Amino acid sequence: MNTRDPVTFGPYTVSIDQKQPDHAVIRRADGLPPEPTWYEIQHMKCLAFGSHARAVEVFPAQSKLYDTANMRHLWAVPDHILTPCITDGNLWEVLK
Repeated sequence: MNTRDPVTFGPYTVSIDQKQPDHAVIRRADGLPPEPTWYEIQHMKCLAFGSHARAVEVFPAQSKLYDTANMRHLWAVPDHILTPCITDGNLWEVLK
C-alpha cells in the first residue's frame, strides 16, 4: 500500500493506523465479523506492508482480551525481531 488511505479487498477494508504505521486493521464494509482465509490475510498483509514484510496477529490471554468491534489486527514485525518460522519447523526464524 503506497498510501495510507484504506484499501478495499473483496468485502474487506484494510486501514493503517496513523499513529502506529506498523499496525493494520481489517474490517468488513458490512460490519459483519471478518472471516478471511489465511490466503486473504496474507494478501492484505502485502497490501498494508508490502510482500517482503512479516506480520503477526496476536491472540491474547483471556484476561487481556479487548474486543470492542468486528475487526482483526496485524502488526508488521521489524527484521531484528525473532518470529516463529513456518518453513523449517524451527521455533524462531533468524534473519540474516
